[in-house]
Amino acid sequence: MDETQTKYKKRKTIYFCLLGGIFAIMIVFLLIAPAGEHKATPLELLMFASLIGIVVAIYRVFRCPKCDSALVPAYSASWGKLHHCPKCGVKLSVN
Repeated sequence: MDETQTKYKKRKTIYFCLLGGIFAIMIVFLLIAPAGEHKATPLELLMFASLIGIVVAIYRVFRCPKCDSALVPAYSASWGKLHHCPKCGVKLSVN
């Protein structure tokens, strides 16, 4: 593996950790939120802000190591089988 593939693998690992954080926050939110209408608590607002922050972090971290274009849409569209950058064509992973 060359340097580009190593950076991509590291960024993909961070991407999956951040996705795990999103799911963890959503599960906690479902467990602590009372049923019915209610005013948002400070904890719920903090969790919502954290979700937005994680989504922004995902788009800032999961980028092509060579051309720095966002890979999130291409990775999602390829069902996790992204082997080349859609913008510059650099090889990202070993088949």
